[in-house]
This record gives sequence, C-alpha cells and structure tokens, in this order.
Amino acid sequence: MSIKRNYWYIGLSEWFRTSFLGAAETVTVRARNKKGHFVKDDPKTEKNEAYKTVIKKPTRKAKSKKAK
Repeated sequence: MSIKRNYWYIGLSEWFRTSFLGAAETVTVRARNKKGHFVKDDPKTEKNEAYKTVIKKPTRKAKSKKAK
C-alpha cells in the first residue's frame, strides 16, 4: 500500500494553508475500507481508526444560464 504524499500529509501550518492554498476546511469523517464498509476502532490502540480527518475541497458556484 502506497501512502499518498501531498501538502496536507507533510504537515504545513494552518496559516500557510489558509493564506496560500485557499481556505479549505478539515472535516472528520468515518473511515472506510476498499469495499466501502466502515472501519471499526481497535480498542487495543490509542489512535481511533474509525475516524479520519480529510480536507474539504472548495466548491464552485454553478454558472447561471441566461435566457435568450
């Protein structure tokens, strides 16, 4: 399994992200496996595997259609 390495992975500061890369929000969502099923938390570990933090991409407004 390869790890996707990007700006969010290397841990850029929140200030840098909002100033230069756009105001993207971080959202906590349920983790899923390859089949799309929810991943359960392993009580033996300290980390909560059931949830992961993802970057919510900014959405663009839909173009309005002009009547002719």
